Amino acid sequence: MTVSLSIQTKSSGINKARADFTQAYPRTVLPTSAEFKPMTQIVSHTHPWSQLSYSCIGVMPIETDVGIFVIPPEQAL
Repeated sequence: MTVSLSIQTKSSGINKARADFTQAYPRTVLPTSAEFKPMTQIVSHTHPWSQLSYSCIGVMPIETDVGIFVIPPEQAL
């Protein structure tokens, strides 16, 4: 299943709130969380901020411009 994060978070208003917040505080940490079903794929996207990905349960492969990383449970990238 391919998921667009803009569609996924659009209804909660999180994108607008985050955009407003990052303009006011560009170096502040912006915590969010999401739970995905197994085998969920997220389409390639970018942010004007950095992102930390953490897997509580299960393995999470992440593909970036630099390479493909596999995050085991309780690890982060």
